[in-house]
Amino acid sequence: MEKYKLNEKETIMIGARKYDIIGANKNRIDSIGYYMDTETRKSLENEFPKYLCNSTEDILRIVR
Repeated sequence: MEKYKLNEKETIMIGARKYDIIGANKNRIDSIGYYMDTETRKSLENEFPKYLCNSTEDILRIVR
């Protein structure tokens, strides 16, 4: 965030692993958890992403 001077209100982390969501939460930015199966979904849900999706179309709808 500091290196690239990113504004936390204009930044969103997209990740398929719980560590992506953990990093987003630690940096106080919104996150999209991208899951492909039930196990991954549960792992992401436990880290409280702002959004959860399972398709690139869903990601595009969210970021637009």
